[in-house]
Amino acid sequence: METPRWYYPVLSIAAALVVAAPALIHAGGWNLVVLAVSLVISVSLIFIYRKRTGVSSTKPSGPRGWTVLIVMMALLIMCRVVAGALGGEGLSLWVFAPMLAAIVVFCVGGPIYDRVSIAEYNSVR
Repeated sequence: METPRWYYPVLSIAAALVVAAPALIHAGGWNLVVLAVSLVISVSLIFIYRKRTGVSSTKPSGPRGWTVLIVMMALLIMCRVVAGALGGEGLSLWVFAPMLAAIVVFCVGGPIYDRVSIAEYNSVR
């Protein structure tokens, strides 16, 4: 089982869109469009991953996998809060910083999550 090379870069773009959405709340409904696009990308990736590998990418195999997933989600939420605060203060260009941070979290954390999950899955079998 191997995750396609494009999986985490595409997922990181979806994460960056989730981070950007709160900053767009005053942009006439664009925040909902951005969230919808992010949701479509994320759900599509989950189904594609399961079809290609036969493994669910949303259910960690053990406690270390859960830890990595929780840390990644906590960092995503922090990026989202920062982006919302920046957007609320009118510092729209600075929203790219937490978006970039989310991309890094998923491009780096995703493969770590894979390695940990595969190790835990193999140790259970």
